[in-house]
Amino acid sequence: NLFDITLQPHNPLPYKLLPNRAIAVLMVSGHTTWQSPNQPSQLAQLGDLVVIQNPTADVIFLKALGGPTPVHLVMIDVPISVDYPFFA
Repeated sequence: NLFDITLQPHNPLPYKLLPNRAIAVLMVSGHTTWQSPNQPSQLAQLGDLVVIQNPTADVIFLKALGGPTPVHLVMIDVPISVDYPFFA
């Protein structure tokens, strides 16, 4: 799944990362934090690529930071492993 997301300042977006899935997020503009249970929050800014893997179901919170401008990011949600070859 591919998502093109715009976050308004100080407006958190919860995202449920299902078991055995990973997300990769490319920051297109702005600053954001990531927070998931039992982990410290992480800061991401323009040009950063963040990868989060999840062996169990978790809800991850994205939150735009700094200033009145929205945050723009592109996120892809993929399985950690599959039972078929990627290339034939």
